[in-house]
Amino acid sequence: MIQNNITNKKLKSPELISTAINLSYLNKTASEFEDQWKDKYNKAREYLSKQIGNVDAEKELLKFTDNYVIENCSKKVIKYQKRFAIVNLQTSITPDKYEEIISKQKDDGSFELSETICKELVPMKDIMTTVKSSTNNKKLQSPKSDSWWMTALTMSFLQIAAPHHESQWKNKYKKAREYLSKQIGDENIEKELLKCTNKYVVDRAYEKIINDNNQEIIYIPKLNFTEEIRQKVHEDLRSSIDEDVTRTICNSQQEDGSFILDSSITDHLEINPKEAVNSIKRFVGSSTLRECDDPVWHTAFTIYFLKTVLINHENEWQNAYNSASKWLSKQINDTELEKELFSACEQCLIEHGFQRLYSRLYSEKFKTKLNIDDETRKEILDDLRSSDTADLARSLCSAQESNGSFSQNALAMLHPLIPSPVIAVKSLKHYVSGTKLITFADSIWHTAFTIHYFKNVLVDHEKEWRHAYDRASIWITEQIGDAGAEKELYSACEQYLIHQGVDFINNRDRIDEPQEVEEVEEVEVEVVEIQVSEETRKAVHKSFRDDATESVVRTLCNSQESNGSFNLHKSISDHLKIQSFDIAVESLKSYVASLFLKNCDSSIWYTALTITYLRTVLTDYEKVWIPACERATTWISQQCKNSEVEKELYSACDQFLIKQGIEILNKNNGSSLY
Repeated sequence: MIQNNITNKKLKSPELISTAINLSYLNKTASEFEDQWKDKYNKAREYLSKQIGNVDAEKELLKFTDNYVIENCSKKVIKYQKRFAIVNLQTSITPDKYEEIISKQKDDGSFELSETICKELVPMKDIMTTVKSSTNNKKLQSPKSDSWWMTALTMSFLQIAAPHHESQWKNKYKKAREYLSKQIGDENIEKELLKCTNKYVVDRAYEKIINDNNQEIIYIPKLNFTEEIRQKVHEDLRSSIDEDVTRTICNSQQEDGSFILDSSITDHLEINPKEAVNSIKRFVGSSTLRECDDPVWHTAFTIYFLKTVLINHENEWQNAYNSASKWLSKQINDTELEKELFSACEQCLIEHGFQRLYSRLYSEKFKTKLNIDDETRKEILDDLRSSDTADLARSLCSAQESNGSFSQNALAMLHPLIPSPVIAVKSLKHYVSGTKLITFADSIWHTAFTIHYFKNVLVDHEKEWRHAYDRASIWITEQIGDAGAEKELYSACEQYLIHQGVDFINNRDRIDEPQEVEEVEEVEVEVVEIQVSEETRKAVHKSFRDDATESVVRTLCNSQESNGSFNLHKSISDHLKIQSFDIAVESLKSYVASLFLKNCDSSIWYTALTITYLRTVLTDYEKVWIPACERATTWISQQCKNSEVEKELYSACDQFLIKQGIEILNKNNGSSLY
């Protein structure tokens, strides 16, 4: 393509063009990492200068490659955004909408254009004129073709926006196709018509997203870290910093109250100073905030660092903190935007703080690498595919969350290939070396492995999982925001799948062999059960309720995650005297026999314990917490998918609450209740 646009024959050399493209790509897409490639870049420029021997010709070549990179990167972004727009459109199509669409079919099979389609595709004054302009075919531009276009538009919309409801409209679609074939009488013209309407639906869906956002689509990662991780990161950061650093930071404050981000902060978090602002901006969606000057970001992050990491030296920084806070509030002048800004600072601190902590524990040498030949891989996958069904594909899809991710239930359905979701995530992390991947929330691992399983094992049932796969793939890309890390993530899934496949087949074969064992003893699961009198139960509940306040209720409700789950909040752990979240979960598991509950993610336990705490301790404030509690119980039901398991889960939380309460009362009273 570049050779066709260059007149200078000397510049048509593939070696010169290849080098120039690499230079343009680095310049246009990786300018923030310039310090890492600058020397290589200069060496390549020297090579071009020597080979071309003409400054103007060299500039001409780089101009063409610059344009080539910009144009193709833009095309790639638009292509991805259109894919996102399709998934977004599919998510918005509910049963009542597609029913309204297919209700517009006439007896002859043609469709009238429904209000739903017009609304979803950005209403236009003269939709027929616009859509007809996409073809030069006179037959398709004739006035009598209006009914064809409306029918084809409806067919395209159903195919693109509602593939997951195909069973509901398949017969209607077939009847409409027969109508078009009969009316047009030319297979090629019919294909051209549907090609135009397919493109129209995708383009309008894309335009609608852009118009709704009034800006380019921005993908905001969201770190899902528990209170325990937060505490560990904070403790680690505080353990190696002193009041001298506090004074250094305060001395960097400007006269107006703002801060320039001090190197003591970036060095402590191991952040490249040039990347610091962009590192925080990744977690912000507001265009207003994104356009703020660097001092706003420097000041906000410094304020957050002082308050969070240097909390033990408050007397040293309080005045500087107050002055900076006033300056920042004046610049932003919006409490909600300020809240979003500090939320981004928190996520940036946790991300880099955790990587710093983890990097001291793990390094490249701990990464597992599975070496297996292609023939063996094929045999394993063929074996796994032989026993998989469309029902399994549908069941896995039922574990998809509204945001496109997959819950741990998806992995639980793959038992015995996958021993448990918890073990799977730990094992998957053995196949990666980057600390960034290690810090990802479990939901990313659940989703990535499910995607990989769809694509590599359930290949014969793509029709069942394609929609769920597309939504999940986009969600993964949004969360990670790094093509290299995403590639390594799927590589880990590939290696873990093959590893588990080998074990699964080998163990199955051993089981199938005749054994001289007369009797297999059934393993009994030991379950702890607390038995207390009603009087003791009432005493425990009363002691907890005496300390309950409405402010605690509101704090808990405000801490609820967007999907309805809860992390274990500090107000609960302090009140119940929980010293370690890990120990608390293990204690909770001792009250259940269900293998699902014994292996499930901690978030289920945190959420169930929070619900129990709200219902038992904060009974006087039910009107405040009932909406949050309903959302949380719905989330729990989606995870458990079994009423008996759910009942066992809440029973365990109730017993744990009683146990903690008795221990607290015994300690306070110096006596024993049981």
